[in-house]
Amino acid sequence: AFNNVSQISSFNFAALRSLIISSKHNNIGAALNCSLAAQTMSCELKTHDLTELVASKYWDIILHLDALHAGVSSLDVLESIRSIAVALDDRGSALGSGRLPLLCVVTQGAQGGWDGAVVSSPEHGGVWGLMRCIRLELRNVRALSIDVASGVGAEAAARWVLEEVQRCLSDVDEAESRRGVSTDLEVVVASSGQRFVPRLVQSAMASSAGAASPPVVRAVGTYVVTGGTGGLGLVTAKWLVERGARHIVLLSRSGRRSDGGGEDDWEYLCRCGAEVLCLRCDVSDEAAVALALKRVRECMPPVTGVVHAAGVLDDGALRNLTRARFERVFGPKVDAAWYLHKHTLGDDLTMFVLYSSIASVLGSAGQGNYCAANSCLDALALYRRGLNLCGSSIQWGPWADVGMAVEVNH
Repeated sequence: AFNNVSQISSFNFAALRSLIISSKHNNIGAALNCSLAAQTMSCELKTHDLTELVASKYWDIILHLDALHAGVSSLDVLESIRSIAVALDDRGSALGSGRLPLLCVVTQGAQGGWDGAVVSSPEHGGVWGLMRCIRLELRNVRALSIDVASGVGAEAAARWVLEEVQRCLSDVDEAESRRGVSTDLEVVVASSGQRFVPRLVQSAMASSAGAASPPVVRAVGTYVVTGGTGGLGLVTAKWLVERGARHIVLLSRSGRRSDGGGEDDWEYLCRCGAEVLCLRCDVSDEAAVALALKRVRECMPPVTGVVHAAGVLDDGALRNLTRARFERVFGPKVDAAWYLHKHTLGDDLTMFVLYSSIASVLGSAGQGNYCAANSCLDALALYRRGLNLCGSSIQWGPWADVGMAVEVNH
């Protein structure tokens, strides 16, 4: 949940060096540059050779704005943030004591669910998951995430970003920062200027009058499950059938398993009276997703529900991750989720469920790509709600007997 919090105190920038990273011109960056140039000892606005620049000089503040640009690849943004954070951490480690540099990453419309706000840029929701891992892994850099509500003008956005930077610099005691204890490092600023910060709160299951009710599983209509022959996919299919579903489509990159694995589950589904169709489909391939859904519509009742349970792991410390390793995780999880969203817009869905992870909320050291990918799923679910479409993201913890965590342990 995002809680409304009070405004912040002022801070003197006069002795600080600031760097603004923006691969393209944008109005928020221009406004920030004007303000910081007037307030700090030095301010530079750079678009290239960034990692080398970060490593070669000491910076008190680095403002990363690439997530504000329409058309900039989300993977390019994530790789830029990762490499700069690692360079900052290396330089901070070499310098030893002193004020930790502040890496501030700004998004706009990438967070929602607070004060009626909607997500307009779900592709950059992954920034928040990556920043949570940076805080866990890189102890010589402070990582501040700021999301400005959609529609806020450049001047107001720049002013509020600087206020958050001021708060972070003035409120964090250095000794506490090095122990990992700090003030709020995730802030969402509403169009009114109100500040919201995330808090974990206990929440009862929706059951009161007027609360959202769980989706109704229907005998008519088809339910599509990705990762369908994996552990989570089969558990999900069984759950649907036990609640009345009679038409199940399992999408799997490898198709129905030839080694006999999952046959007991398959037979159980059939004994329950379900029609089960298993299609070989690489859900990270948009053409394959479109073709699979076309075939489903030709031979099955109308699609009424989608559960996206596919995913892979490619874990590693942040300094060892590469763009290719981000792509490996993002393809079957993030790209696939977007293709499913795009190619079911014409279907009358009552259920669109994305299997995310608690790692997107808490971060997980060694899983920067995975945390970022799941944060994108969380943002996509909120984006769909803003379009008045069904959308849920379940931030699962580890499952006891199935799932990727069990496979890795084995």
